[in-house]
Amino acid sequence: TSRPDTNFQFVSRNAAQTLVDTGVAPDASKIYDLEMEFSSAGTSLRLRLSEHDGTVVCADTTITTNLPTLALDPTMGIRTLASAAAGFRFYRAEMWI
Repeated sequence: TSRPDTNFQFVSRNAAQTLVDTGVAPDASKIYDLEMEFSSAGTSLRLRLSEHDGTVVCADTTITTNLPTLALDPTMGIRTLASAAAGFRFYRAEMWI
C-alpha cells in the first residue's frame, strides 16, 4: 500500500504481514549490504543492514511471524513512491537458506 515510509523496512508476509521499521533512512550517497538468513526449518528469518564499509546500521533483526509455510520464495527490492529520481546501490545481497 502507499504510505509515507522514510526508512528501510523489513517485511515478511504470508496471510498477514510483519513489518519492522529499521529506523534507518536511505542515503543515496552510500552503498548498503543486506543479509538475509532463513533457519533450516523455515521458522525464522534473520536480517542485517550494513554500510559497505562494514558499519552495521541495523543490527540482526529476527522475524518469526508471517513467514511462508510452503516453499520459500525470498525477494528483495526497493520501491519509491516519490516522483523524483532515486537510486540506491546494494553492493552485496547475501541469502542463506
